[in-house]
Amino acid sequence: MKLKILKQENITCLIILFFVSLVYKLPFKKKGKFMKKSQIFFFFFLLSSINLFSQWERVTNIPVPYNTNYYLEVFFLPDDPQYGWICGYNGIVIRTTDGGETWQGTKFSTSNGLGQLESISFLNKLIGYVSGEGKIFKSTDGGATFQDITDRRQVFYLWGNYFITPDIGVVVGGGCDSVQSFFRTTDGGISWSLTRTSIPNTGLTDVILFAPEGLGYATSSGKIWRTLDGGISWSPYAVSGAEDWQEDLCVKNKSFLVPFSEGCTGGNSDKGGMRMSTDDGVSWKEFKTSQPMFGTFLHDELRGWAVGWEMNVWYTRDGGNNWVLKNDGIPTGISLDDICFVNDTIGWLVGDGVYKTTLSALGISAVSDTKTGNIFSIYPNPVSDFLNLTFGINYATNLQINIYNELSISVFSRNTQNENIENYKIDTKNLPSGVYFCQIKADSYSETKKFIVFR
Repeated sequence: MKLKILKQENITCLIILFFVSLVYKLPFKKKGKFMKKSQIFFFFFLLSSINLFSQWERVTNIPVPYNTNYYLEVFFLPDDPQYGWICGYNGIVIRTTDGGETWQGTKFSTSNGLGQLESISFLNKLIGYVSGEGKIFKSTDGGATFQDITDRRQVFYLWGNYFITPDIGVVVGGGCDSVQSFFRTTDGGISWSLTRTSIPNTGLTDVILFAPEGLGYATSSGKIWRTLDGGISWSPYAVSGAEDWQEDLCVKNKSFLVPFSEGCTGGNSDKGGMRMSTDDGVSWKEFKTSQPMFGTFLHDELRGWAVGWEMNVWYTRDGGNNWVLKNDGIPTGISLDDICFVNDTIGWLVGDGVYKTTLSALGISAVSDTKTGNIFSIYPNPVSDFLNLTFGINYATNLQINIYNELSISVFSRNTQNENIENYKIDTKNLPSGVYFCQIKADSYSETKKFIVFR
């Protein structure tokens, strides 16, 4: 059964009509032209106020010709969110070094159809990778230029990529009408190893690694895959639903969130939705929309987003049990492909245009929305010598800091006991390489973040 929803822009129009009707009933003291001008002024004031209260605002400072492109993925550097990149059709990548105040663009030949660049990520301000339509490219100058580093055994449907270090990464694709291909490099794309599987009717789309030689996940039509050796070998791990195209993959601890579009290759019907698991893929909750869905984002284990065609922007605060439409400010007919939040506050939305918001504009509190709040951030990740913790101002005292390894064994514990700190440094030089979990408890709140020790 399809969900009937009164869209937010329709509600706004009803409110405006209500107030306009009141204008014509106001007891103006003066008659004639003055009253008509007052009515007209008040009417246009109400119309202009729509943008003041929009949840999303279109970014209008992208230079020509990049301002009219359709974009497919957005990425901001976790350690320095002033740096961001967006990729899309026509071999175009745009970039910012000042948090979106200004943008620059790059267009290069992909030698492949529409120049459909689907996946982009950067390891630092200079080194990054972008992939799509059977190709993967590397930049060493912050996205100003890209070089083709595709393996000679390329597949046409090469899609998503993820790099855990500047040199170690994986790019995946294929499977709906061919075998699944997992390419892995340990030298920044100079050479590639290839793992192939032949499970019918499930196309690989996205991948994420948590350790250079450890845990990682990938998604394909209706399935989640897992690696325990940094992408050398892969096997199906969970069934998320029917064999529908799942273009994006978000993982937070034991929570998975994927969008879906009906059919193995997706985009061929007006059906789609999102699937979420909060128990490590054992069980899944599915929410159907009236349009294909393509992008997702997770703040934590419970709070997440999904976006798709025809203004679909959805938010959950309870692990996918309930979803709320948050698309005010998105014009009618606009399709969307990806969403990304920076430091749990500033959000970016891309597709037919680029849009920006804040959690406050969306009516969402970063901390009080759930029992897992934005208590702290960590960097760098991966880490080799020292892990830096930055705390929210409301949690600068009475913090319990715990670090656990993959076996849930405590390797570090500290109580700040009324120390007024905003930053804390942990020596990780004696920790073996691997995946760890940093847990912070403050009053009734707690939050856990995954990080990697690598050297």
